[in-house]
Amino acid sequence: MQCDLALKQIPARAKSLGITDPRAYLHRAREDMTQGLALCESPIEKHLLPWLVVADYGEKVFSFPAPVCDVKRDGLPARGDIVIVPQFTFAKYRCDFAVIRRFSKSIGIVAVECDGEEYHSAHRDVLRDGWLASFNIATVRFSGKHIYANPQLAAAVVAECVILLGDGAGR
Repeated sequence: MQCDLALKQIPARAKSLGITDPRAYLHRAREDMTQGLALCESPIEKHLLPWLVVADYGEKVFSFPAPVCDVKRDGLPARGDIVIVPQFTFAKYRCDFAVIRRFSKSIGIVAVECDGEEYHSAHRDVLRDGWLASFNIATVRFSGKHIYANPQLAAAVVAECVILLGDGAGR
């Protein structure tokens, strides 16, 4: 259901990018969503993923739709200046998603946490977020209630954090 709603965003986004025939982009987005949904561990994550794929990551990002990658199986893909990685592991922590933005000489990472009530611990969250921040990884957290109410807005917040990673100058 969320995939179909998110896919409806593709024609308008394609038009804003000057793409006259969005069919290939629809096909690619559907494939990435299908691959990504298989990697998600919770219903909350599955609700958010389609919107991360079609989010607007800014005018300086050329990956559209944002590819989803299984880094355990494939490593990071060659294509794309944005990559969505479900179940992203960084050293001692696993995040529900990482949105990785490639710059010419480096990368920026935004970790996305989808917090259900039964798996949420404020104390552990503060420790994890602080540890990730020490490696310049920003963390964005959403409750399941927030994601279910407006997954498109949650994805827009993530996209804004990715945009804030910078324009790549000097990176």
